[in-house]
Parts: sequence; C-alpha cells; structure tokens
Amino acid sequence: MSSFIPSDTKSILDLGCSEMWLKQCIDNDIAYTGVDIDPLDKSVVRIDFNRYEFSDTYVDTIFISGVLEYIYDLNWFCQQCNHYGKYIILSYCPLEIVSNIKTRRSNAWVNNLSSHELIDLLEQYNFKLLDESQFGEQKIYVLKRKT
Repeated sequence: MSSFIPSDTKSILDLGCSEMWLKQCIDNDIAYTGVDIDPLDKSVVRIDFNRYEFSDTYVDTIFISGVLEYIYDLNWFCQQCNHYGKYIILSYCPLEIVSNIKTRRSNAWVNNLSSHELIDLLEQYNFKLLDESQFGEQKIYVLKRKT
C-alpha cells in the first residue's frame, strides 16, 4: 500500500497503525503520526473512531489499512477524513469479495459495503477515486479530495 503514497506527500496520518509498519516504508522527511485504538508504542495516539474521536492534525495523506470494516459510523468518519486530509489510501474488504454476513461478523466487521457503495460514500465527502486495485481479499483505493 505504501507504493500508492503520492509523491507530494509531506505528512501522513496512519490510522490503525498497529506496529507502525508504514513508518518503516516512508522517507524520514515525511512527518508521521500513528493512531490506534490499542497503541503498542508510546508515540502512537490512542483514538477510538466508534467513540467519535479523530486526530485534529491536517495531513497530506490519510493511510487507512484494516480499519474501515470496524467503524460503525462511516459517514462521520469520511467527513473527518475530508477535514483533515488531501489524499486517502485505504484498504477494505468489500461485500463482493466476502459476501457472507456471518463470516464478516466472525471477523468482528460491523459494516458491509460493496466497492461501489464505498466509492459513492467517499465521493459524497468530496473525494475522487484515482486508483483501485485488489490484493487478496482487500481492495486498495487511492482517493484525492476535490478542491
């Protein structure tokens, strides 16, 4: 996913950063902020999106890997992304790839969007799809906020 980071990125907000693998993949001159519900490092900001918490730091790129499936209020989340980021790079397992709702719930996933529904949702919050690819059961989406 790091290969999709736009070349003009000077700052990244890594949502659901876990062990901060992304930080190892980016140049040292890119400002990095890690966010997770259960931080593994003291430098990571603890935030719970399901409690309507979000970082108030504006960044060039918001990196969202393995998080969206666990968020109840995707409208609120997309609105926050619109306020704080120019680009979004995200992975998501859409309904057309894993369609069995019991399987989705056994993974603790709380939403069930198709790729089309996800892109439509992000477009409502002023983002335009630039690129889309598939990696296993995940789709990778690269979006830019319209100006």
